[in-house]
Amino acid sequence: MKIIEKKIKLDLNEKLSYFRISIFLTVVSIICIYNGTKGFRIYSYENVFHTLNKIGIFIFLLSIIFFIINRKNLKLKHHKLTVEQEVFKRDLQKMVELNDWNIKFISENFMLIETDRNYLNHKYFISESYGELIYIVLENRSLYLKSIFDFNKNKVFTVSTGENRMNEKLIINLAS
Repeated sequence: MKIIEKKIKLDLNEKLSYFRISIFLTVVSIICIYNGTKGFRIYSYENVFHTLNKIGIFIFLLSIIFFIINRKNLKLKHHKLTVEQEVFKRDLQKMVELNDWNIKFISENFMLIETDRNYLNHKYFISESYGELIYIVLENRSLYLKSIFDFNKNKVFTVSTGENRMNEKLIINLAS
């Protein structure tokens, strides 16, 4: 993972994990459209309105919507830093210690924080987040911030219950 032009860049495995719902829906739509047109030797305008084709097209449009939303969510959010950078960094260090988070990487203007959550439902296919990665970039009295699910901890379909927004809100409150 890298930060380029205020956007999180994912490697191939992370992309497959992050966009897994869109990929799954695209595969389902292709299967529906294929099965809907399989019986027809001559493709005509009327064949488009076969029920499986309609379902496949609807699911494909849904996958595109999920893809666009997920892609948009990789952008870092901009916030004005109203406190000094050093004060913000010091307060952020305290918050990290208080919440039992880990600093995965730190430099002068970039910080990657890893959170950890211990939910009881680790064995379910769909579950809450097991942890998040918080990206923080400080630049000219500005704060760029994004919290996303940790790909190494979230191997199942993760249902957001507001963990990422909560992480971002905590850090934004420090900046103001």
